[in-house]
This record gives sequence, structure tokens and C-alpha cells, in this order.
Amino acid sequence: MDEHKNIPDTYKLRRSVKGTAGSLKTPPTAIQMALRKKVTVHLDGVNLNDFILAIGSSEGINIICDSMESTKTMTLHADNVPLAEILDYVSRNLGSRSTPAKT
Repeated sequence: MDEHKNIPDTYKLRRSVKGTAGSLKTPPTAIQMALRKKVTVHLDGVNLNDFILAIGSSEGINIICDSMESTKTMTLHADNVPLAEILDYVSRNLGSRSTPAKT
């Protein structure tokens, strides 16, 4: 009898559940569209701060990053490349790789 108390009242009952008729897909957000947008960038010998300012002002987005070495520079030439790929490239090449200390 004690086990019977643990069985819920709805056990073996059938219920009709009506599903939603809407689409499960949501439209892309503004940042997703900005990251997919193909951009053209030609920068020579710029540090990360200059890169962020150039991309942010040209694409109308606000980019925030952690503080990094401002002595590292990069040259970047990209034609019709999605912004996400450019940011990925920059993060790989100016990312958290630390240079060993000279002894």
C-alpha cells in the first residue's frame, strides 16, 4: 500500500496536448548579421587598439577586448571576408600567446 501512494494521479491517463504552430527558427540578431557581413580591410602595421577603432567605426559596432600588448602590430588585407573570420584571425595571431622573457 505504501508504494501505491508514490504513484501520481495522472499515471496511465492520456492527455491531448496542442503544439505551437510558429516557426522554431528565430531571425538573426543584429550582432549575428554584423559578424556575417563581408568586409574589406586594408591595414598596415597597426596595433590591436587601432584595429578595433577602425573596424568599430567602419562597421558601426562596439568592440571590447581585454588589455593586451600594444607593441604587437599586424598587417591585414582582406577583401569580402566575413567579419567573424577577420576577428578570428586577429584573435589567433594577437591572442593570448605570451612571448618568453629574454634572459
